[in-house]
Amino acid sequence: MANTKNNCSTVETRRRLIEAAGEIFAKQGLEGATIEAITKRAGTSLASINYHFNGKANLYSQAITEANHITTDLLRRMPMERGKTPQEQLRNYVASMLELMINGGQTCWHCMLLNREVQHPNRITRKQLKELAQVAHGSLGKLIVRIVGRSIDDRELILCTNCIIGLCKYFADHQDFHDNMFPQMPNARKNSKALTDYITRFCFSAIQQMYDVPTG
Repeated sequence: MANTKNNCSTVETRRRLIEAAGEIFAKQGLEGATIEAITKRAGTSLASINYHFNGKANLYSQAITEANHITTDLLRRMPMERGKTPQEQLRNYVASMLELMINGGQTCWHCMLLNREVQHPNRITRKQLKELAQVAHGSLGKLIVRIVGRSIDDRELILCTNCIIGLCKYFADHQDFHDNMFPQMPNARKNSKALTDYITRFCFSAIQQMYDVPTG
């Protein structure tokens, strides 16, 4: 019985450390975060980080792994296939990506941490970021091939998926700028539907034009 309680306590301590570290790493990065701040938020001792993770770098890697697992799971569960037509499926992808980038990036440390890591890559997280990119681009790439109706050169396909995901990220990351400079534009947080519709129409039309897809 005592061993069971100790095991539960150990698992709980490890969980608290990952959660606390993830929140701090998401805001301050690996270099800016301190062990003292992490253990204070987690309510644990300084020795607990060495005991469970053997240092801050390994704890950072575990936080990235956790964030990557949560986010890739969300990406895999995107409701893209519910659309009846390729354009509807593309719209579902864009809507889900904007939702994840805008609301997820503001409310959960998982998205914030990965967003920071994408902008400031760290050698520790190369493997996780590669997996995240493969998931984000994989399903979208297959959809683009269906829209075109034939296979596409891998390089062009990656450029195409990057353009679509990049548009979503641009509007998600620069909403304050657009609110100040172009107030007539739809606000991504308050009116994501209008922005989703525009990105979908723009990208779908661009794919049709570039690859001579019949519009009938």
